[in-house]
Amino acid sequence: MKNYLINQVNIYPYNEYFWFSLAKLEYSSFNYSAYIYFLLKGLKKCITSELLWKEIIRFKSKSNFKILNYAIKSIPKSIFVWDELLKIKNNTKSHLRNLLIRALFYLPTQSKYWKKLITLEKKSIQKTLLYRAIECCPKDIELWETIINFEKYTCSKKLLNIARNINPKSLKIWIFALKLEESNGNINNIKKVIKRLINVLDFETIDLKRSHIINFSQSLENEYFIYKKSIKHLLHQLIKKDIKLQNCVSKWLGIISETIKNGCILNTVYIFKSLLSYFDK
Repeated sequence: MKNYLINQVNIYPYNEYFWFSLAKLEYSSFNYSAYIYFLLKGLKKCITSELLWKEIIRFKSKSNFKILNYAIKSIPKSIFVWDELLKIKNNTKSHLRNLLIRALFYLPTQSKYWKKLITLEKKSIQKTLLYRAIECCPKDIELWETIINFEKYTCSKKLLNIARNINPKSLKIWIFALKLEESNGNINNIKKVIKRLINVLDFETIDLKRSHIINFSQSLENEYFIYKKSIKHLLHQLIKKDIKLQNCVSKWLGIISETIKNGCILNTVYIFKSLLSYFDK
C-alpha cells in the first residue's frame, strides 16, 4: 500500500488526497516523523490544501500559533484556521480584535465573527458595526434582534419590515414585531401583525409546524414583561383558523395539557376562552 501511494504522489504531486493518505498510513504505523514528513512535503506541492493544514494543525498543537500563521497566509478563507487562531488563550483584547477584523476581510458573511467583534468594541461603535454586519449577514436573526433593540420605536419598526421581507418564514422576527408593538401599547398593530403572520406562514412546511408557534406563544408568557395581548390575539387567530377542522377540539385540548405542564397559565386560559367563544355562538 505504501509503495502504491508513493508511486501516486510521484505521478500526481499536486493531489492532496494521496499525500494525506500516505501521511495517515504512517500515522497508523506510529511512525510520526514520517507522518509529519509527508504532510510537509504534501504542503509544499499543495500549499492551499485545507485538508493537509488541518491535519498538521491538529497534530502540532503545542506549536500551533506559528503553524496557524503560516496556514492563514496560504488559506485566508479557511474558517477552521481562523477559529483555531481565535481560540488561542493568550490572545489580548486588541490582538483578538485585529484577528477578527482580518477574518472578516476574507469572510464577511461569517456572522459569528461580527458578533465577537461587536462585543469587543465601544458602545459608540457597536451600532455602526451592527449595520455593517446586517448588510453582510441578512439571514442572521440574532443580529436583527440586537440592532432592533438598539433603535427607537420608529426606526425599529422600519428595520423589522426589512427583516421580515428578507426572512418571511422566521417566527422569531414576527415575535420581535409583536413584542415591539405591545411594549409600545399599539394593540391594533398587534392584531395586524398576527393576521399577516397567519397569512404569510405556510403551516405545512417542515420547519414551521403549528407547535412552533405555540412554543413561541408560551415564551411570551415566560418573559420578564408578559405580552398578554400578543398571546391572546395569536392564540385566538390560530383557533379561528382551525375551528372548522374535525379534530380541532381534541388537538387544542392536547395543546392545553402541554401549556399546563409547562406552567403557562395565560396560554391555557386564553385557549379555553377562545374555544368557548366559538361554541357559545
